[in-house]
Amino acid sequence: MKKISIIIVALLVVCLVAACNSPVPPAGVGGENSTPIADRGEESVEIGTEISEEPKDDGIETSGIPDDEKNADSSKDEVSFEESGDYNPDTEVSAEESAPYDPDAEASTEPQQPPLVSEPIVKRPVLNIPEITSPVWDGTVAEGFESGTGTENDPFIIKTPAQLAFFAQSVNGGNSYDGQFIALGASIKLNEGTPSPDADASYNKWTSIATGKNYFDGTFDGKGYVVAGVYEGSLFGYVRGNIKNLGVVYSYVRNGGIVNTTVRKDSPEMPTISNCYFAEGTVVGGGGIAAAIGGSIIDGCANWGTIICEADWCGGIVGFAQFSYVKNCYNGGTVKGDSTLAGIVGNFLTGEVSRCFNEGEVTGGMFVGGIIGNSMEGMYYRLVNAGKLTGQTCAGIVIDMMEANPLDDCYYLEGTAEQGSACISPKDDFPQFAVAVSEGQLADLVE
Repeated sequence: MKKISIIIVALLVVCLVAACNSPVPPAGVGGENSTPIADRGEESVEIGTEISEEPKDDGIETSGIPDDEKNADSSKDEVSFEESGDYNPDTEVSAEESAPYDPDAEASTEPQQPPLVSEPIVKRPVLNIPEITSPVWDGTVAEGFESGTGTENDPFIIKTPAQLAFFAQSVNGGNSYDGQFIALGASIKLNEGTPSPDADASYNKWTSIATGKNYFDGTFDGKGYVVAGVYEGSLFGYVRGNIKNLGVVYSYVRNGGIVNTTVRKDSPEMPTISNCYFAEGTVVGGGGIAAAIGGSIIDGCANWGTIICEADWCGGIVGFAQFSYVKNCYNGGTVKGDSTLAGIVGNFLTGEVSRCFNEGEVTGGMFVGGIIGNSMEGMYYRLVNAGKLTGQTCAGIVIDMMEANPLDDCYYLEGTAEQGSACISPKDDFPQFAVAVSEGQLADLVE
């Protein structure tokens, strides 16, 4: 009996040891509560499927890799996902963290403002007056031009003050030079220094080219030269032709710095003043380039002179414009007067003003505008004002008293207008498309 008990105990011990060494199915596999692998969305292998011993093609090309590296035991250099630094879609990296380190960059807590425009919309020209070696005009008149036949390829050439006086006398005598070409061959000096009515010196008074009913209908090319010392009359009076590439400097004139008035004649062509400038002088009334224009174009012109308005309608470029285009112009001179003053056009009735920039101070009473003093109707776009404006009513771009004209791509430096507005109009629905900008933003707008 004792032996039987010992045998039973031994059998129980053997059974217990066998049970402990038997494999236990992992959770979820086998048993009545288990979930099939396929139902969990994982890749499954059907029991009884033959598994190939050949390596699976994972799409990685191994050509060019030495055999000893291909067959190397990868287990020796196993690296976990976290250690390898491979792409982890759940990990976000900010632009600041991913950007390369720039030792020259200054740290700033100020938010960076995007530029207002993708490229500058106006230009700030550079004044560069050429050397003037011409003798001072002695008041005489030459008998003709230096040379030339008056064609486009062989224009009449003017090299002396006396020859310029001959040209003026010829036009004022009735020769309009219609279809003919005249050009400077040197800079001209009509008076020494800058004339002034307050000085005790006696100056050569200039009679404008084309006065009264006499018009200039040809093309005058300054070739980049200047006429200096113009006193009293504008260099040109009434123009129906073209003036280009000319500077008038060290002068004291009335009405217009270069031209008094342009008038469109009976032809599809519009009189044009292009690439001209007035500097180091004073214009009494009118504008730095012209006093008034009608059916004409002023393109690429600049003024650095002082404009003093004794009546209404004065501008850094032109005082009065109708049915005209004023574009790509710059004013860096001061404009002073009573009413209807502006950095570019004093009074603008119909047409287009575009790509113009004013940095000159404008001071007056009523209707003081950074670009246009008073407007009836027109198209205005790509305009910038950075000049200080002072007056009873002033506006950064335009004061419009007649029609609600839209402004497109127009900007003015904040604080330049006392009222702080882009424009003033009696209409409540005036489209305020002009934008006040800071000094930093202004730099983005100017080339």
